[in-house]
Amino acid sequence: MKAKQFDKIVEHYAKFFGSEKEPRIFGEIVVTHNLQVDLALFAPSEKFQYQALCSIGASEYKMPLSNTVKSPYNEYLMFLDKDFDLKDDENVWAINFLRYVAKFPFIQKTGLSNYHTIQLFDKEQEEELYNLHGNNMSFAYIMRPEAARKPALYKETFGSMFTKKTICFYQVMPITRAEYTENQQNGQNYLYFKFYHEKGCDKKELFLTRSKR
Repeated sequence: MKAKQFDKIVEHYAKFFGSEKEPRIFGEIVVTHNLQVDLALFAPSEKFQYQALCSIGASEYKMPLSNTVKSPYNEYLMFLDKDFDLKDDENVWAINFLRYVAKFPFIQKTGLSNYHTIQLFDKEQEEELYNLHGNNMSFAYIMRPEAARKPALYKETFGSMFTKKTICFYQVMPITRAEYTENQQNGQNYLYFKFYHEKGCDKKELFLTRSKR
């Protein structure tokens, strides 16, 4: 990705998550799958009280369109508790998790969009993940980043008249195998409504508990 485009995407994130601190960049030093995906970590701020871990580079891949994928360019983000320390070895899984999701369309030559679910680990890998990091979230659920309560975050058009590129920004929610099965049985938007619209669901608590699991 060209430096100018990189900066524009960081600026887009900063409009919603920016603080006095510059975002911490996790550059992909050893690029895998021939697609470089860097990550920017925005510290909690008055604008948003959680950490935002955001991809930069996934939109270099033009996804094939389908009945469910209407836009060919995506970037992805995860929300983490303000005390979730990515320097802690037990929490490195979050970086790897988001980076793999961001590369998934390129690797599989497919597209991702709202309400899609993908499997990152098989049962054996899932058990290993649990033993190493204490969580068993081996699937990812893709949805619009409504927790930010900023509709403009979801989509942005970059470039000039002749080089316009519209990118969608999706939230990645780590989920368990049981939640994945539950969603498959009840419809692809089941978890979305469970997370955001179920009576008594506290959106803030949702992200606190998710990032600590």
